[in-house]
Amino acid sequence: MFKSVWKPVISAIAYAFISFDDDYIIQRAIAGFRQCATLARHFHLPDIFDFVVVSLSQATTLLPESLQIRVPNYPTVEVEGQSVTVSNLSVKFGINFKGQLAAVVLFNIVNVNGNALREGWTQVCEES
Repeated sequence: MFKSVWKPVISAIAYAFISFDDDYIIQRAIAGFRQCATLARHFHLPDIFDFVVVSLSQATTLLPESLQIRVPNYPTVEVEGQSVTVSNLSVKFGINFKGQLAAVVLFNIVNVNGNALREGWTQVCEES
C-alpha cells in the first residue's frame, strides 16, 4: 500500500512542514518524514528514500535558487581575532528556524539510512 501512495503522502508532509507554523504539525511532519524514510529503507525502495531527502533538502533553503553567478560584497566580522566572512545565505539560514530544523532532520535521516540513498546524494553533497 505504501508503494502506491508514497508520492502524495510525502508531498503532503512536505507541504505541511513548509506551510504551517504550529509546533504540533511540524513535529508530526518530522515524524512522517522519518517514518517514510524507514519504510523506504525497510522495503528497499531507494526512489522513495531519495524523494524524502530531496523534499527535506528543499525545506532547508540551502539549495541555490538559481545558478546565477554574481560576485557579492560580503561583510566580514572579527571572531576571536580572526576575520570571518558572513554570506547572505548564512544570515538567511540563521534566522530560518524551519530550515535549520529541516537540515537537522535531513542529516539525521541520511546518517541512519545513508546506504539507501541513490540520487539523493546530489542534494546532500556539493560537487566541486
